Amino acid sequence: MDFPFYTPKDALPVGGAVRDLLLGRRPKDLDYAALDPEKAAREAQRRLGGSLFPLDPERGHYRLVLGGRTLDFIPLEGSPEEDLLRRDYRMNALLWRRGAVFGLRGVEEDLRRRVLVPVREENLYQDHLRSLRGVRLAASLGLGLPQESRRALARHARFLQAHPEALPARERVKEELLGLLLSPRAAFGLRLLQRVGLLGVYLPELALLVGLEQGGCTTFPPGSTP
Repeated sequence: MDFPFYTPKDALPVGGAVRDLLLGRRPKDLDYAALDPEKAAREAQRRLGGSLFPLDPERGHYRLVLGGRTLDFIPLEGSPEEDLLRRDYRMNALLWRRGAVFGLRGVEEDLRRRVLVPVREENLYQDHLRSLRGVRLAASLGLGLPQESRRALARHARFLQAHPEALPARERVKEELLGLLLSPRAAFGLRLLQRVGLLGVYLPELALLVGLEQGGCTTFPPGSTP
């Protein structure tokens, strides 16, 4: 079996694109781990066209934009197996190599149950956006968060409340919140944010409204000014 999209030499499809294919979805955003991300990105541009620009050249992150599709290239650090162990959720810790999908132990059960489970709780602290991303993925992909996953996210939310200096960049937060609010299960996502404590971290104004009872409508006589 071949990966259904072009793959440059020495680059491996990883993460969300592989996950979406296994969930029966057609991904429009593709992630590749490569020994030389810039070289792989330029090879893809020569083959496919599009606009190439560095996301973070110091870290070796590059993006190729092809109409409504994006191809992101990041460094492959260590072995492919070590790369998977550094990812956020087991359902995202997937790679396509030589016609087969590789993942961590337990991912088959996660895919069957359609749930998100962190690879390791400490991985949430390697990129503090990961707890918010988990809620967004649950809302946008129709996935569940088991109780242990919710407890891990709640502990991370308390850490962020106590360490506001650790909050991710606003641009990254905005992208995740937009994805959540535009998802088919936006209301579920907002309730989940509240239940794990992330609503107060990212939308404190809304957190103040939880439990607030709304009054009835007031009518005014014709010609009067409210």
